[in-house]
Amino acid sequence: MRVSDWGRRLARAAIVVGGLLLAACATESLPPRALAPDALFIVEGRMSVVVAQGVDGMAKSTSGRFSWTERRGQSEIALYSPLGETIAQIEVRDGLAVLRSADGSLEYAPTPEALMARVVGVALPVAGLRDWMRGRTRAGAARAPDAFDEDGWHVSYPRMSDDGRSPKVVRLERAQPSAVDVRIVIDEWTAAVHQVSEDVAPA
Repeated sequence: MRVSDWGRRLARAAIVVGGLLLAACATESLPPRALAPDALFIVEGRMSVVVAQGVDGMAKSTSGRFSWTERRGQSEIALYSPLGETIAQIEVRDGLAVLRSADGSLEYAPTPEALMARVVGVALPVAGLRDWMRGRTRAGAARAPDAFDEDGWHVSYPRMSDDGRSPKVVRLERAQPSAVDVRIVIDEWTAAVHQVSEDVAPA
């Protein structure tokens, strides 16, 4: 199995996007956790992705850290190496996903999944993760079961917070077209007060 991390996969794609853009510095630490007035939540954690068979026919594994800021109608996803180096950031707004390269060039895609495929080698389900990371289904269930199938993925929660209100670990599995196993460990939640009242609470 070939093992890589965000940094080794995208050494040439260190990017900065929008208002959260960070200086392209290899030793840059994770961004501050202050919640902007219009933000619904910020999630910080770790992610590993295992693909049974990549485009070259080899099994691949990649891992790193992430920070996800969700606003009304807008998502900002920053990816870091395991050591905290800024690797990539994707911004989604007005139905368009944007990736800005270190050289200033922009790449657009109709969905963030398309850009995720370029970053981690798999079209991770960004639309689904907005809900799944909060322990609810896209179909509208305020509290998802411990395991369920949605949008072609098997979603499960191996570990919940101590109060049982939010996931600490989210696992995504997909069998086709190539087997994919994604494990997300949520290290920290920062949620807006009105979201807490809707049971989207920090762990």
